[in-house]
Amino acid sequence: MIKQLMVFMTVLAWTAAAGANSFTAEGTVFEPTHGYTFVTGRNLLPDGDFEQGTCLAGSTWICTTTNTCDWIADLVPLGLWNYSGSHIAWLGGFCGGLATCTTTICKDFDLGICFLCWYWMAYVNDAIMHVYITVDGTPIYHFYPQLSDHLLDYQQDCTNIYADPVVHELCLAMEDPGCASNLGDNYFADYLEMIDLSSAIAPVDFSTVKALY
Repeated sequence: MIKQLMVFMTVLAWTAAAGANSFTAEGTVFEPTHGYTFVTGRNLLPDGDFEQGTCLAGSTWICTTTNTCDWIADLVPLGLWNYSGSHIAWLGGFCGGLATCTTTICKDFDLGICFLCWYWMAYVNDAIMHVYITVDGTPIYHFYPQLSDHLLDYQQDCTNIYADPVVHELCLAMEDPGCASNLGDNYFADYLEMIDLSSAIAPVDFSTVKALY
């Protein structure tokens, strides 16, 4: 009976590991070496730091993906780090050893004309993934992580949003044209901020903004 229980627990552990997020097809993770930092007091969108839950456990974001993994996640147990708090949005990656083909992480916001900024980091294997952001299904930002972007720590990126001041659906999205060949990259996004250009008291300095891809 004990032997059967041990075999069952081993199979259960293997099944859980097989369905887990990883950075590569081989299931690469690292020893946890980082703690947590919580950033406060800025122009954070509601749950723009993804702290209100994961895709599978009460998130205010709606996640769709081609696999069963949870793409609002904590990178610290996997040996990397979040920009703020204990969750990030994870685009790309591998689930059970297979590359993710598509992912969208969406939420409705009252936007209007604004400047959207966020922090991102990439784990790049093949430089084939397309990352983009949409408003009501219309792309407003495109990016293709390159090998030179691999683990450069979090960097800020920004893009303009031109919309009527009503509720719009904002989506972080990715597509991986190499997923059938088990190729794939990883893009982590955190701390989405919005600067309302129509009511900004001080002028916004656009000179420091990274050019759109």
